[in-house]
Amino acid sequence: MSGGFCNKVFKVNASSGNQIVKFYSSVSKLRTQPELRNLADVLCADLKLSPNVLKKSDCGIAHEFICGEVLTEEELHNASDELLHNIARKIHTLHTLEAPQPYGTTPLIWTWLECMLAHIDPNSIALLDFVSLEDLKGEILQMKNSIKANNLPVVFCHGDLKPSNLLFDSEQIWLIDLELAGPNYRGFDLMKLFRAKPELFSVSNSSHDVVYGVKVL
Repeated sequence: MSGGFCNKVFKVNASSGNQIVKFYSSVSKLRTQPELRNLADVLCADLKLSPNVLKKSDCGIAHEFICGEVLTEEELHNASDELLHNIARKIHTLHTLEAPQPYGTTPLIWTWLECMLAHIDPNSIALLDFVSLEDLKGEILQMKNSIKANNLPVVFCHGDLKPSNLLFDSEQIWLIDLELAGPNYRGFDLMKLFRAKPELFSVSNSSHDVVYGVKVL
């Protein structure tokens, strides 16, 4: 079905019914510790926030196939109040979950950045001439200290809450692609959800979405 930045996803016609099978890429595995893989998927499936988990392993996961449509950025920013309220209730349920003990309490964004920094070769040609590994570490530390100083709320986040990770069938809204879920800053989820192309995301046509997100979520 797709072969995005992180994972390969297939629709499989199995004897027990259609399934969605996802194989984790090396990039995805880099950001998720083995003991955390599939944990959020099972937790959210049990609460009917996401499709049922049929099989799971360190290499990937198989979900029940749900026939529906995912949101686009345009649809989110032009959505009805009823649809926005339904999305808000679903995300609010996710954000009020207690993170299972294996996650700990550190916002995952810092764990991700540390893992990525650890895999950068200081002499790599991937780094631009005017950027060093030490520069990157310094910028991340400065950002971390700034965010901590503002005491921003940490909740159980989706981690990749963009419109295309909201699936709609005839009955409800489902959260999909949860491999990056865990404790994180609430604003991180909201930023991902309401981000958009410049022509969509502006003060004039997105103030409703932003205010809605802050107040309700």
